[in-house]
Amino acid sequence: MIIRASTWNEILKTLRMGRVSSGIGADVTHTPAGTILSFDPSRNFEHPWRIHAKWQGDEWRIFVRAGFVNGHDATITMGTGAETRDVGLTEPERPYLVARWRNPLVSLGMAASGLDLVELPAEGYPKFFELMGVRPAFAGSRASESFLPLEERTREIRACDIALMTPRVATNQEVTIHDPLTDFQTISISTAFNASYAQSVSFKYRIFTVPKWESQREPTMNERLAGTAIEPQTDEIKVATLWIVSPPNPEGGELAVPDGSWVAYAQQDVFWNLAHAPRRQVPPVPPKPITLRTGLVFGIADSIFAALLAPGNSFYNQIQSALNATTFRGEFWTV
Repeated sequence: MIIRASTWNEILKTLRMGRVSSGIGADVTHTPAGTILSFDPSRNFEHPWRIHAKWQGDEWRIFVRAGFVNGHDATITMGTGAETRDVGLTEPERPYLVARWRNPLVSLGMAASGLDLVELPAEGYPKFFELMGVRPAFAGSRASESFLPLEERTREIRACDIALMTPRVATNQEVTIHDPLTDFQTISISTAFNASYAQSVSFKYRIFTVPKWESQREPTMNERLAGTAIEPQTDEIKVATLWIVSPPNPEGGELAVPDGSWVAYAQQDVFWNLAHAPRRQVPPVPPKPITLRTGLVFGIADSIFAALLAPGNSFYNQIQSALNATTFRGEFWTV
C-alpha cells in the first residue's frame, strides 16, 4: 500500500497530539523504548508567552513558551525564502525567532522647529539599565540626569520587540460624485472587502520579531470619506521586549553588534492566554453604498467632504455611523 506524504504527515501530527507533554516542574523525554517522566517541584512556574533568549549558531535566538489565542496554538515562521514553514509553539522541535535589534540610544530622527531642524531625543531605556552602567541615550534639548558618573557608563544596549498577529478582513471605500456640474450633486460611498492577506497565509496566529513594534494606524474618518483609507490587514499586540546589554567598553563601541558576551533581559507585556474577536462580524456581502445628496453647486471633492464633516451638519452622524460599521478591527484580551 502506498501512503501519500501529506497523509503520512497528518498521521504523525495526530499521533504527536496524543503524546505526553512537559508541564510545570515536569520534563518529558521521548525514547524508542518509551517515555521518561522526570519531576522537579522546585522549578518556577513559566507563564504563557514568556520569552528567553540564547546565543546559538552565531545569533541570538528567542524562544517563546507556548501560549494560546481562542484555544489555538500560535506559530512561528521558520526558515528563509522558499524553505519557510509555520511551526507551532507546542511542537517538540522548539521553534525559535531570530532577534532583530534596534539601538534605543540614538536620535529618532529630525523634526522641524519653526525654521530650524532639530534632532529628536532617543527612545531611551528603563532606569534599571542605567544602574548597570549603560551609556546615556541622546537627550536632545532635554536635561540628562544620571545616578552614576558618565565615565562609569560604558555599556551598550539594544532592543527587539516580539509581537503577535492574526489576519483580518480590511475594507476600503470607493467614492463617486454624481452630477458634478449641477445643484443636485449626489455622493455614493461603496465599501469593498479585502481578504487577500488572510487568504495568502496558512496560519491563524503568528509570533514574529521586529526591531521596534508600533501599534497599527487606523484610517481617519476623512480618509474613509475621501476613499484614500488604507486599513491594516492584521490585528497585532506586543508580547514582550527583549533588552540586551553589553560588557563595559564593547568592541565596536556605539556600533557594537550583540554577541555571546552580551546579557539578555525580558520585559513582558502579555502574561496569560488570550482571546481575540473582531468588533463586529463580517457580513457575507459588502454593505449597500451610502448615498448622500449634497446640494452644493459646482462643488469639488474637498469642499464637499469638508461641508459634510462640518460640526452640526445633519449628515455627519449618519456618515460616521455608516463608515464605522464597515471596519472589522479586532481586539486581544486576557482570559
